[in-house]
Amino acid sequence: GIMTSNHDDVQRVRDSMEGTEKVVLYTIGSNNIPIHNLVNLQKVIFLSSRSLPDILGGSFNFEAHKKGPYCSDIDETVLDLSSSGLLDSKDLTLSDRGECIYKAVEEGIREPLKSTIDYWKEFQDGLTEDELLTFVYSTYPETVRNSEVIDRIRRNFRKNTISLVTKNKISVGKGSEMLGIGYVKFEELLKKEGVRWKS
Repeated sequence: GIMTSNHDDVQRVRDSMEGTEKVVLYTIGSNNIPIHNLVNLQKVIFLSSRSLPDILGGSFNFEAHKKGPYCSDIDETVLDLSSSGLLDSKDLTLSDRGECIYKAVEEGIREPLKSTIDYWKEFQDGLTEDELLTFVYSTYPETVRNSEVIDRIRRNFRKNTISLVTKNKISVGKGSEMLGIGYVKFEELLKKEGVRWKS
């Protein structure tokens, strides 16, 4: 037969992918920021779909799970991408072939989807799992049901919230809202803890 170019192969793979698979692949590859585990990947896509209900709302079905909102399709997609050789076997990074497919997929990801995924991907970067879950649970309390870690999260809620402010992931206003105390009171708390923050 005729040798097809690598380009044709890349287009073919891209065109055969479901929309949800493209979102997962884009989320893993975007912004040169690593996603270290499936919990974080789940949360980035969850937060993105909550931010863009009209675009992603119907695509991923999240349920309250052991560690917050969880969509089984995402884990299955990761396995598929892995067995298709698009991910490195050991972690959530793109293989060389995955990079090629990613570039082709990225061209088709439009705004506001692109910047929303990038935003939440940057948000999770540098957070502990507990800090990330503290944010998710307090912003979407309905996702607490069935949590196996909620007691630990509740015990460290104040510490984690302060950490989110310290890492410039949330504003002082959002932090005071999460803790259910007034803005001024929260500022005093931060001063007492010796926290510097961007206003």
